[in-house]
Amino acid sequence: MQQFSSYNRNFYDVAYENYSYLKVICETIEKEGYYEQPEKLLKQTIYETLDVYIEAVLAHFCMSCSRLDVTSRQFIKSLLTTEMIPISVNSEWNEEESLTINRVVAAPPILLQLCGLYDYERSKELSSLFLDRVLSILLALASINHGKNMQALYYVQQYYEKMINFVNVDQVERRIPRRYLFKKISSDMLIKLEDMNIVMTMNHKKTEITHETTNVTKTELEQENMTANDENSKLEQLLEELNSLIGLETVKEQITSLINVIKVRKLRESYNMPLTKLSYHMVFSGNPGTGKTTVARLVAKIYKELGIVEKGTFVETDRSGLVAGYVGQTAIKVTEVVTRALGGVLFIDEAYSLTNTKISNDFGSEAVDALVKLMEDHRDDLVVIVAGYKEEMQEFLKSNTGLISRFNTFVEFQDYTCSELIEILKSFAEKNEMKFSEEAMRQITKQLMEQDVVHSKEFGNARGIRNLFERILVRQANRLVTYKTLSKDEISTIELYDVIKTS
Repeated sequence: MQQFSSYNRNFYDVAYENYSYLKVICETIEKEGYYEQPEKLLKQTIYETLDVYIEAVLAHFCMSCSRLDVTSRQFIKSLLTTEMIPISVNSEWNEEESLTINRVVAAPPILLQLCGLYDYERSKELSSLFLDRVLSILLALASINHGKNMQALYYVQQYYEKMINFVNVDQVERRIPRRYLFKKISSDMLIKLEDMNIVMTMNHKKTEITHETTNVTKTELEQENMTANDENSKLEQLLEELNSLIGLETVKEQITSLINVIKVRKLRESYNMPLTKLSYHMVFSGNPGTGKTTVARLVAKIYKELGIVEKGTFVETDRSGLVAGYVGQTAIKVTEVVTRALGGVLFIDEAYSLTNTKISNDFGSEAVDALVKLMEDHRDDLVVIVAGYKEEMQEFLKSNTGLISRFNTFVEFQDYTCSELIEILKSFAEKNEMKFSEEAMRQITKQLMEQDVVHSKEFGNARGIRNLFERILVRQANRLVTYKTLSKDEISTIELYDVIKTS
């Protein structure tokens, strides 16, 4: 393989990082079942489809911008996992290969369309991320050999204008705005979509501008101020989201205190003052349904805004996602999960199940050993949050000396009170544009207050409330179908009959 110059190597590394992220997006799409039918029709894996598309786009760029040089060819050849369109380093693509490249580029991008479908059904933003990663790879290729010129940037702009039509078609405000594109193509640093803090927080119409680059020119100071204001605003929004959660007062206080410690630590760092060692790994203890996963997701975003992690990635797993059934496979499995979480937070639910099993020849301890090593190897770009019952988590930490030294922040999640459970139930109803009659609410309150301690734990806190609400909806539906005509008010009201036998 050709050794790239240090200048070109930097852009190759950027391209490879973005290509790797595209593979993670493909993994998400495949796991959720969105690629089952395309695979039958195309008769190729989702990763082969990705390679065909990326290879075709990059090759088309080279042909369109007169970039068919050895370095560009080697760049493409080295980047991809599979070589779906044969690339010769020293000769041009033949007529058949050129036709294949043009056909792939001209066709609607199947993977981007699948991301858009996923976004539409789940209110996510994978299509924006997918397009951004491809743009970054294109710009990396355009930048090698100091070759980023108007012809190359025009190609990227035209590609963007075509592909944006496939991004979140029914959610216009989530599209990548042109302002972001201009920042991206005019910078020698390939900025990342998630770092701009604009795609999901700004209205598309407000950010749309004309093609004259002078309309987006600002001084460096203004740019820095805008970025700082955006970061502070996003952090404030996340804190508001945390504080808006029902109950969890002690948890909120602990998270807020940790944030304050991090802020002061950064101030000390700016003055070159001594810094005490601080671990960002955390232990969340409490019964099921007390909000541990919800808060962990927020912590990942907060850590990103504070600069503790780069991406704010959140990967959730448990014993089944870490432990394999054969010798040597568990460490590989743990490494794969940790790799996905780099730049963010790895959340391990019921972590104690890794070590408290009584099964002989169990590989849970191997998973813990591998995790401890990876936490040390990636101490600057990985935060691990382990969660589970309080007593069991204490035993879990004692099972490996490496765990105790790395986890020194303990957050305990208390069970919700009856009044808090009622507030959670009301919030479920409001989100579904429904309301409880006075009789129904009195009955629900009575049922929750009569629960003994044991039954309360079995109930599952907020999780139990969600299950309760779902049963209420079923019982209400069974009642409503017996009516010949229904008003909107009748459909949206939960009556005593709907709740009396649901607990």
